Amino acid sequence: LIILFVKKIMLKILIHDYAGHPFPLTLSKELSLTNKVYHLYYTNDYGPKADFESNKSENLNIEGVGKDIQYNKNNFFTRFFKDFKYGSLVAKRIDDIKPDIIISGQCPTFAQQKIINSSKKNNSKFIIWIQDFYSTAVHYILMFFHLLLLRAKNQQIENTDDEHRKHECA
Repeated sequence: LIILFVKKIMLKILIHDYAGHPFPLTLSKELSLTNKVYHLYYTNDYGPKADFESNKSENLNIEGVGKDIQYNKNNFFTRFFKDFKYGSLVAKRIDDIKPDIIISGQCPTFAQQKIINSSKKNNSKFIIWIQDFYSTAVHYILMFFHLLLLRAKNQQIENTDDEHRKHECA
C-alpha cells in the first residue's frame, strides 16, 4: 500500500492597490485564506480607504507605502517625479518579498512601469487591475457620438429648411 502525501503549496501574492479602496482588500482577505498575501497601498492618496487596521491576519500583511510622498495631483511636473519615487518604493518591496503573483491596480503609469519591471526581474506573474477605465472610456465615447449625431441631425434640419425655402421662393 502506497500512501501519498500531498503538500499544499501556499503562494505568495502581492496585491497593490494604489488607491486603497475596500474591494481590493476584500480580494486580499479572501486570497489569504489559502495563500500568503501582501496588500500594499499608497498611504497618502485621497479618497475613501478600506479599514486596514482591523483586517490584518496571519496570512495577510497590510502595508501602506509612501507616507513621506505628498503631492498635488494637478502639478504634473512634480507628480511625475513623485510617481516615479512611489513606484521605486513598491518595486523595492517586491524585490524583498519576491511574490509568485502580483496584482496591481489604480496606479499612475510611471509608478506602474517600475512595478512591472520589478515583477519581471523577480519572475513574478503580473496582472494589471484597471477599475472603471472601461466605463469612463465608454462614457466619453458615447458623449462624442451623441454630439456627432446631434450635429448630423441639425445639419439635416438645416438642409430641409433650405429646401423648403427654395420651393417657397419659386
